[in-house]
Amino acid sequence: MCDRACYESRQEARGQSRAYERQGFRRMRAYSCPRCGYWHLTSMSRKRGKDARKRGRAYRHRADAR
Repeated sequence: MCDRACYESRQEARGQSRAYERQGFRRMRAYSCPRCGYWHLTSMSRKRGKDARKRGRAYRHRADAR
């Protein structure tokens, strides 16, 4: 299980995101976690998330090669 707040559905996560926005937090988007299958919130843009995933996979491959 992830250490982030988990939501059962995308709608539930987006509702929480709107509640955070009303409290003054920055805008967040919901994403489905490939590890746990639940939904989480992130303030990272889709492009930055995609780039971070690529870097993470490249790092894991290098570590496996050792």
